[in-house]
Amino acid sequence: MDERLISVAAAEGAEVWRPARLTGFELQGDEGNTVTVEKADGSRATVRCKWLVDATGRHAMLARKRGGVTPIESHPTSAIWVRYRGVKDLDGVEVAGTDPADPYARAVLASRRLATNHFTGWGYWIWLIPLQGGETSVGLVWDKRLLSPEGSTPLEKLQRLLDSNPLTRELLEHAEPIAEDVRSYGHLPYFVDRYIGPGWTCVGDAGGFLDPFYSPGLDQMAFSVHARVELMKRALAGEPAEEMAKAYEEHNRKYDRYFHYFYESIYRDKYYVMGDYDTMTSAFLLDTALYYLAAVIPIYQWNADRLGVPPFYQDGAQMGYYPIRFYNRRLAAIAKRKMSLGIYGNHNAGKRPALVGFSVRSASFVMLAHGLLRWWKAELANAWTYVVRPSAAAAPSGPAAERVRTKASPLGNVNTSR
Repeated sequence: MDERLISVAAAEGAEVWRPARLTGFELQGDEGNTVTVEKADGSRATVRCKWLVDATGRHAMLARKRGGVTPIESHPTSAIWVRYRGVKDLDGVEVAGTDPADPYARAVLASRRLATNHFTGWGYWIWLIPLQGGETSVGLVWDKRLLSPEGSTPLEKLQRLLDSNPLTRELLEHAEPIAEDVRSYGHLPYFVDRYIGPGWTCVGDAGGFLDPFYSPGLDQMAFSVHARVELMKRALAGEPAEEMAKAYEEHNRKYDRYFHYFYESIYRDKYYVMGDYDTMTSAFLLDTALYYLAAVIPIYQWNADRLGVPPFYQDGAQMGYYPIRFYNRRLAAIAKRKMSLGIYGNHNAGKRPALVGFSVRSASFVMLAHGLLRWWKAELANAWTYVVRPSAAAAPSGPAAERVRTKASPLGNVNTSR
């Protein structure tokens, strides 16, 4: 995708310097900006520009220079990932078998091998993403409060955790990692203080990052680019500086609300529920259905300009924020209690979420109804534990318990549409 964007920019008249390295810049507001770049041959060029767009991802060049990056300490997640060769085909006979009547083979009509697959457990999730050429990206994200992968190197930590999950252990049985490709981040999420001002802006991860679960990166990129390009066009068209200052302030306020509300309502304490079928399935169904209703369907069915209106961006967003935050906090509380009682994951064995599928039509409403029903079933089961305290022996023990605890989403969130 990066290559495609560069080629489109060049075709539209942009001058591409590659490779090149930014060595300095000065923001001068409405007067324009000065940027110094070192080119591949070692020469330096200083250019003037009306707008400087920070698309440096997690480097967040502009925000870090002004001290505007704040790590989200209440969501202490880390990640390790690497490419593998020889991962088993999820649709092949090694995994799916040869019996066309097998419920496993009949459960999903789409190709698992061509989708993003999530495997979840207490405090962590694993992704398997197919890549061009037959390789597979395999990654681990975990909450450092709940899990501490063992190992002396990032690759060793990743491999030990993958081997502890019976599902990924089976899929990677004969696979080999490309050791030189290992990447890791010690702390993932962060906020930034501002997103746009006179003559400068940031897009994508340069404007903050929350969590890779639910794959929000491209959506965040689209939201930020669409909204800020519209503001840049207004400024370049000569709109008075006073009016633009108000527009920048309003956008910064609303986008900051979107980012903070999205974190508090969707991601905070999410990793407590990930290994439990009851709470994780409820959260997944509700989160996905509401996101489609609030963000995806309006873009596809109403107007593409809705890309400039991410969730919680508009005034009055509290009406959606508080209910979503409430059910996710309730599910996290139920999961914590189940863990303390020794019954976490007690319904995992042999289960998989029965999803209607991703759609911009009525499927989201069905998914929402199923999510609400599962949530209230979890609430009733939780309430019953106060009447009759369950025995920890009711939960599986020994090797089977480990399999159950790591099987909350057997071949989990198969994301085929986004």
